[in-house]
Amino acid sequence: MVTALILASQFRCWSEGAVYADRSSFVAACQTLVGRQAAISFDPYLYGGDYYQPGWYHGQLTVADVTFGGNILVREDSHSISGEAALNNYDMDVPLSVHFQNGALAFGADFSSGLYPYNSSNFTATINIPGGGTYTFSAAPGPGKTFFGVIESSPFSDLTFSDGGAFGIRQGTDGSPNGTYHEELVGNPFVVQVGPEPAFTGVDLGKVQAATLGHFFQNLYPHPRGSQRNTLYDFLIDMDASSGGGGVLPPVSVNWSTNNQFKLTVSAPSGQKFCVHVPAGQAVGFSGVLEWDSNGGEFSPAGLVEASFAGLEGTPPDFSNGSSMLSRSYGFFGFTNLNGTTVTNDFAFTSITLVGTAVPQYIGLGTENYTATQNSYLALYYETTDTSDPGRFVYLVSANPLPVIQFVTMSPDTGALLRVQGHAGRTNVVECSSDLVQWTPISTNVMPVAVYPASPAVDVTDATGVNLVQRFYRACELP
Repeated sequence: MVTALILASQFRCWSEGAVYADRSSFVAACQTLVGRQAAISFDPYLYGGDYYQPGWYHGQLTVADVTFGGNILVREDSHSISGEAALNNYDMDVPLSVHFQNGALAFGADFSSGLYPYNSSNFTATINIPGGGTYTFSAAPGPGKTFFGVIESSPFSDLTFSDGGAFGIRQGTDGSPNGTYHEELVGNPFVVQVGPEPAFTGVDLGKVQAATLGHFFQNLYPHPRGSQRNTLYDFLIDMDASSGGGGVLPPVSVNWSTNNQFKLTVSAPSGQKFCVHVPAGQAVGFSGVLEWDSNGGEFSPAGLVEASFAGLEGTPPDFSNGSSMLSRSYGFFGFTNLNGTTVTNDFAFTSITLVGTAVPQYIGLGTENYTATQNSYLALYYETTDTSDPGRFVYLVSANPLPVIQFVTMSPDTGALLRVQGHAGRTNVVECSSDLVQWTPISTNVMPVAVYPASPAVDVTDATGVNLVQRFYRACELP
């Protein structure tokens, strides 16, 4: 066992592990590691209600293939150390443990301990990695926080965090702690794990194929102030079909007593992809609401939305403002907000998979049947000052287009001008022949990274064919 001591703002380390007191430096160092990175949020997993509400506490909690253990794990909002819910190992005689199913190379988080009137000074935190390093550092009690991160040279399966047992809610007659009760707090963990991605264990809502795309121009003019921007929408899903296209959500049956996570995949038809062309000066983002209803019901706290793309070209918008929800009475669920950032570049993808992690509810109603609401949709949009519809900007095109060669013009001085269209990022070779038997390469080009539906193109000049009576051309794409 090796030990490292962290003093104030500097490290003294007698371990093979690299330690970090700054989150941004730690995350940057993690980018060089080979493994699965995950930023963990406790918000969707910890109930914030009455102490006796089912689901208020956990003996252990697994998030993103990482299992946190103690004895009573609860949500900590009143002394939040991370801007969102922290995990509190509440008033127990055992430290907080963390287990990595397939092993980890790195772990970092905001660390703290319970705050009470008699806890006015820092405490000594200890991070122990069996078979790795033991690290001690001075940390601020709640609502303060101290970041600590470690990268080990070999994968590790477990670590423990102890506040020394110095803090607890039980007090002696003089107001001092009575006994050594742990109350460790951890927030915003970031982990790099080894091994394969864990299998999805939530509710798979299936795949919706958008065989057509809808389009809608929201014209808000005339506006009394004359400053309102209009909005264009191209729909991948449109349940009421008012846009003239888009896929349709299926009915589903779900038992929410055993689930709180669900995913939906929206795809282009086989052999095709969605191409998004962002007009000059505009910014495109996602917008949507995808909900399934059984019998209505009251709302619950919002959960998370994650998105992944297949066949991605370019940089897509994210869903940073997205939220998911499961009604407290199981009456409805879905993606209640699918907004996020916007981008100014073109991009393309063959499918998008949305994963919602809702705040779990515990009422034990069993399996319920759900149908999608008529206001459900998923679209890409941009705002414009145009007062008439500029037309669609999302297209269904071939996912693997064959190169196309076109004759543009012939000059007695420079020869033939050809235009070759192909797949972005792929290498195309143009060849010439006078008899369709013998072929000679005259140009090799990498297609520019552009995904406009007309396909990226390059111009090729054949100066060697100026005086020939006839010449044939062909283009081929290299593997």
